[in-house]
Amino acid sequence: MQDEKKYLIIGGGLSGLSLALHFYENNIPFEILTKEENHSSLIAAGLINPIVFRRTTKSWEVDTLLPYAKAFYKKAELLLQQKIWNDLVIRRSFSHQQESDEWQKKKEKPAYSDYLGEVNTPSPENLYQEYGTGLVKNAAWISTKDFVLGMRDFLLAQKKLRYITKEEAAPDRAKYKGIIYCEGYEMIHNPLFNHLPLDPTKGQILTVKSDEIPQEESINRKCFVLPTGDHQFRVGATYEWSDSSLNITDEAKELLENDLKNLITAKYEIADQQAGVRPTVKDRRPILGEHPDHKNNYIFNGLGTKGYLIAPLMAKWMYDFLIDGREIPEEVTINRFYKK
Repeated sequence: MQDEKKYLIIGGGLSGLSLALHFYENNIPFEILTKEENHSSLIAAGLINPIVFRRTTKSWEVDTLLPYAKAFYKKAELLLQQKIWNDLVIRRSFSHQQESDEWQKKKEKPAYSDYLGEVNTPSPENLYQEYGTGLVKNAAWISTKDFVLGMRDFLLAQKKLRYITKEEAAPDRAKYKGIIYCEGYEMIHNPLFNHLPLDPTKGQILTVKSDEIPQEESINRKCFVLPTGDHQFRVGATYEWSDSSLNITDEAKELLENDLKNLITAKYEIADQQAGVRPTVKDRRPILGEHPDHKNNYIFNGLGTKGYLIAPLMAKWMYDFLIDGREIPEEVTINRFYKK
């Protein structure tokens, strides 16, 4: 007789919801317990950029991650009846001549042909471009609020999600087939997993309104400027390692405004400022798998700065491990931290 025990997902942010969608579409019994307050997953810009500008190189595993992510978010769109995946062109304003030279050299290579586009195409006159610009192809941005809140509302209606308070008692472990902790940076408070090398990275982001910033593409140098419609833009983001609070600061606002002013000349007004904490890992790879000593306790965490790109396939790998016993790739398995 089939075991009808459910899986329990702790955390209703990006990782928990991505795994939940894999469970849902395969009729695997589960429920999510989550806090209702803001997650970094809600605040994130949701930018999907296949290129790491610092080295003009492809993002980790992007050839596999990107098509899977697009298919995943398109499925979510059908389920939620909301627009979630938005195709995007990113215009990189080069920081120096060496970056321009490297871009032009790499864009001729077959491995980069899907991602690195033309240089020095006509661009906004008010954009600083002393060393020229290059276009990134096959980028996108995710409507993060629509995905997170849409998924939560859907699962709430299906009686598969429940909001909890801090004071609520811990769940009865015996009721569940397994518990998957998808807690983001709050993993540092979980005694089962807080020995793992999570390195929480705070990020602050501005929402600005402007009639003078181009709406057709995202522009980037030091900061990104992401058009989200109706002359609104997300400008980000900071990287802060010494403060994991969700408090916004004047220092971050000043830094982002300076970066914006060094990228484009435009009048704008600030509509909002938000802060979140990214769950980054020391080796910059996610953590998936089962606790070595406490069986049926699992972790799915560490999605880091490119969470919306990597979450869908990582959720598939986690699903395959839980349901089919498929081995998790060595680069992301929790076991890499227990090797002798």
